[in-house]
Amino acid sequence: MAKPLSREEMFRGLSRFSDREKLQDLCILEVEGGVVVQGNALIDTKAGFGVALRTRTLTNDQLRELARS
Repeated sequence: MAKPLSREEMFRGLSRFSDREKLQDLCILEVEGGVVVQGNALIDTKAGFGVALRTRTLTNDQLRELARS
């Protein structure tokens, strides 16, 4: 069985993920085996910059990998 994810690892992974995806105004829902994260992403469009709502499920293993990168 995999080692449980510490809060520190979870938030470090979420921070790196949100920075990489340019997410703001996050909503985080902890679920068994990971988290569901939703936020507004700044996107570049022909008309200028806009905001798009993004939702992603990250497993504990993915969060651990992000925290270590």
